Amino acid sequence: QAIVSPEVDDLLDIAGVNFTKNNRVQVAEINVDENCMLLQKTLRNSGLKMDKVIVMGIRHRDGDFSFVPNPDYMFKKGDTLVTLSTAKAFAELKEMVSASQ
Repeated sequence: QAIVSPEVDDLLDIAGVNFTKNNRVQVAEINVDENCMLLQKTLRNSGLKMDKVIVMGIRHRDGDFSFVPNPDYMFKKGDTLVTLSTAKAFAELKEMVSASQ
């Protein structure tokens, strides 16, 4: 069973992912806490431009959700980054943002 219809498949730009070869993508979250390297960085300057990762949105501490956030958004403690990625790319992303500054 496909995750997306063929019409939508062309709209997703995840380098190297071919949905017909049983590659799986996932929606996953990363919490921004005091140890996260994203804290007080903008989306543009965060280093999140990675192959196989799409930033879908940011859930804010107050419950609001920013879908396809502005690149100048500055991460705050309590934000949750919502991504679409392969499992391997998400593991790499999680390791990168968990690293101490």
